[in-house]
Amino acid sequence: MVKLPKRIRNRLEAVSAKRPRTVIRHILKHGSITTQELSEVYGYEHPPRAIRDVRELGIPIVTAKTKDKSGKSSASPNSYFLI
Repeated sequence: MVKLPKRIRNRLEAVSAKRPRTVIRHILKHGSITTQELSEVYGYEHPPRAIRDVRELGIPIVTAKTKDKSGKSSASPNSYFLI
């Protein structure tokens, strides 16, 4: 579980829209989320849209390039909320 100050955690947990809430909860629990996880685990057909939903709420996410299971480059938003 990601350690964050209480005021930031409260702000993140107040998000009620399904897509951004899913991304935020996964990042809080696991530290990061990949576009592959968004697609395979949560069934999102356009994973970058889910990340953009979070950013549109004013919650910045740092994006790091990673390799997916097949070796292709993939965006991996991680747990660095710059609030």
